[in-house]
Amino acid sequence: MKFFYVIPVEMVHAPANIGSHSLDLGNGKALICIDWKDDFQEAEWCAREGVMPLPHPIFQMAEPLQDEHIAHLKGRFAFNNGDNIHHLIRQAAKLDPWMRLHVL
Repeated sequence: MKFFYVIPVEMVHAPANIGSHSLDLGNGKALICIDWKDDFQEAEWCAREGVMPLPHPIFQMAEPLQDEHIAHLKGRFAFNNGDNIHHLIRQAAKLDPWMRLHVL
């Protein structure tokens, strides 16, 4: 399952040997999606300073993105009030197809 995060651009290559794709947000931050193989790795990643997890694409799909997330993402993506993680994923997938939840 892919999870999405806003991170400092210098951390883009930090999840070595893990399937990840990123988009530079142009403000010193990047949107990264990582296909974790185990929960321990994901928890360890989230505990790092500078890692801002976005809502879970399945369990939190109806939750609107927080203002803090939108503040980092709005330079690259367009948002309306109440947009959720799937609105972001659709826009990101237009720039990089590997950002889709499932790649066929």
